[in-house]
Amino acid sequence: MRIHRTQSVAAFATGYHHLPDGYGMAGQIGLEETPAEFVGRLVEVFREVRRVLRNDGTAWVNMGDTYASIAGGYAPGGSAGKHDMVSQATRGAVLRGKRRSPPIGLKQKDLMGIPWRLAFALQDDGWYLRQDIIWHKPNPMPESTIPPDLIRPCILAGAPLGGIVLDPFGGSGTTAVVAMQEGRKSILCELNPEYSAMAERRIAAAWLDGAAKMDVFRDTVQHPAA
Repeated sequence: MRIHRTQSVAAFATGYHHLPDGYGMAGQIGLEETPAEFVGRLVEVFREVRRVLRNDGTAWVNMGDTYASIAGGYAPGGSAGKHDMVSQATRGAVLRGKRRSPPIGLKQKDLMGIPWRLAFALQDDGWYLRQDIIWHKPNPMPESTIPPDLIRPCILAGAPLGGIVLDPFGGSGTTAVVAMQEGRKSILCELNPEYSAMAERRIAAAWLDGAAKMDVFRDTVQHPAA
């Protein structure tokens, strides 16, 4: 994001933030030792988001939660036992093959409250917390791609026609596809080359299928948001 112009983005929208097991990228967010470290790294990302966000821009975040658990019972090679439930905050211990108790201040099976921690940390860092919307998700398992209907209201409300939507956790490109469908431009950031390639294929297919509102991509004027 550091290469993008200051105040150039109308909306920041990212889908369900849950890094899958085996994401396997150096420097990825999600392998921190404690919830505080995890939230701290996200706050750093949001500082850069704030720089590129326009004065009238908005940020939309869907943050998943997790439970405290004990990472242990590992084979010499570092693999966890089949009955071990390892949360995002303890996944770093899994990769290092170490036994570790839940973070200080949390008991085993405690709900960590990651969305609350992030919201308050961002508030302390200068962000305005305007709304908390519960995502009713009957199937609790994470999906490989974000449902388009989850992203669409954020894009329609947050970015004008012809405006730019930023997703710094681009994944498989759902934000870009929906932005095209609604006549918005998009910028994605993605560490994993496999996800980047998947996003490129989906965006290209959507373009060829006529999903994009072509007139907006020729128009340099940003029209009011829907």
